[in-house]
Amino acid sequence: MGDAVGNVRAGALVIAVLGLIGPASSAEWWHDSFIWEDSVQACGDNDSIATYSDKTVELWEDGCTISKKTPISGLDAVILDLHCQGPEGDPPWKIRKMLFKLPNDKAAEFPPFQMLKRCSSLKDAPPKATQCDFNSQIFQATDDQKPGTYQELQFLEGIENGAVTLTEFAEGKPRWVSRGEHTCSNGASICRVSFSLMSGRHVILPYEIVDSSVLVIPSLRQDVYQSERGAVMQGKNYGGLVADLLGGFAPKEDELILPYNVYRYSECRPQPQ
Repeated sequence: MGDAVGNVRAGALVIAVLGLIGPASSAEWWHDSFIWEDSVQACGDNDSIATYSDKTVELWEDGCTISKKTPISGLDAVILDLHCQGPEGDPPWKIRKMLFKLPNDKAAEFPPFQMLKRCSSLKDAPPKATQCDFNSQIFQATDDQKPGTYQELQFLEGIENGAVTLTEFAEGKPRWVSRGEHTCSNGASICRVSFSLMSGRHVILPYEIVDSSVLVIPSLRQDVYQSERGAVMQGKNYGGLVADLLGGFAPKEDELILPYNVYRYSECRPQPQ
């Protein structure tokens, strides 16, 4: 009975604010990572996590681009129209989400109606890179389906443009390293990263560092998968990113050298002189 009443109240709230659409607010309070309020896991290991930036929303396995942002006049709330893509070539879909700012640094989303906790306000909030030189920042991605395996991304030649390396490790030892390039126009407001593919093409996508702790490259993994899943049939030794294979590592016939979409700041590690 209580759940039904709560859902009715939530629906009434949504109906009430839909008629209050107004001009954009300069306070983008929703640029952060959130998890469901009843979650017991930490932010970094929580499959309810959603990381919102100005142009993208990164979920546990899915990535979305924001096609339209509609703030609500007189209320700390925003409606986001999203174009989303799941893992490994699943068909894309469209969805609309509404976010509400609540007291005590909390928030809520609809649909479905869920109370949210802001990761940056929790004790397990990820470390930030603001006190670390840009070329010393290590961004890391892990995969729960591959325990002991992780990837590290590092920029090498400054914030505006230069080389970038992406290295995968297994049990602490590097398996492969892929070398790409990045560039930012208008100072550092519009940034892109580029990697070469075994098929001879390149993947070039925008990236954004959110809240000095999360590096988001929307649809990078999906784009590489879609382009490279037929590389072996085209005579290539393997498909995916062009990479230096290390320590005797050799991909299996159906194994692609794939990046991830989201990398979180891990540590400050100055480059060797």
